[in-house]
Amino acid sequence: MRFRVFHGFQDSVFYTHGKLLRYTLEIGRWALVGYLLFPLRRRMHFPLDFARSALGIVLFVIFTGKMLYDTVIWKQVSGARRDSPRDLLSTLAIVFLIALLVGVSVFFIGLYVMNVYQKAMELELQG
Repeated sequence: MRFRVFHGFQDSVFYTHGKLLRYTLEIGRWALVGYLLFPLRRRMHFPLDFARSALGIVLFVIFTGKMLYDTVIWKQVSGARRDSPRDLLSTLAIVFLIALLVGVSVFFIGLYVMNVYQKAMELELQG
């Protein structure tokens, strides 16, 4: 029978420090995405920085894909034998699907905005 040697306060500090660091990095990632996407909120009043918004959308897609991979796939096969190429392919597939969903959403929102704009222009020309 093996006993784990507990070194007291130092073990708990390093464990907590590592967990705290992971949580801080995760919060920092999402804060960065929020900061990059914040100008989208006021896009009608000020010119939009396309590079900043595009980078925010790309990071959103990547972080969402990684989070989905970590919560769905990693937990299911953590006890099984790991295969790095398969894990990489799964991550890329998830990121691609999320990018596709975001792209389709942006496309349909763009169509809706264009439709509203055309109706407003027609009303302006009639009136």
